[in-house]
Amino acid sequence: MKTLLITEYKLKKLIRLAKIKTDIKPVILDIEEISFSKIQNINNIVLLTTKILNRKNNHYVKLLKLLKNKKTKVIEIALEKSKLSQEKSNSLAIVHGFGKITYNILNKILKSLD
Repeated sequence: MKTLLITEYKLKKLIRLAKIKTDIKPVILDIEEISFSKIQNINNIVLLTTKILNRKNNHYVKLLKLLKNKKTKVIEIALEKSKLSQEKSNSLAIVHGFGKITYNILNKILKSLD
């Protein structure tokens, strides 16, 4: 199974420093670089941001449009506690507010997706 880790630009450097300790080595991509060709053969997407994205955020809407007819699982992870909107989420799980231990949680989620 292929896993794609989508992050904000400012978090991309931190992820490389926070050694991802899984065997699957996910593809790391900026949220601004999303395109159909890059997510075509992906089974799982982990969206890592500072705060949970608003459901009307341009990047979030674009991602959902690209995934519209696919059976891709999306998991949202945020470093900081976020106010969640009442709109329906298309994610399998939403994890937020764990600060520094978020990377440990990310490792466990990536292992479980293997």
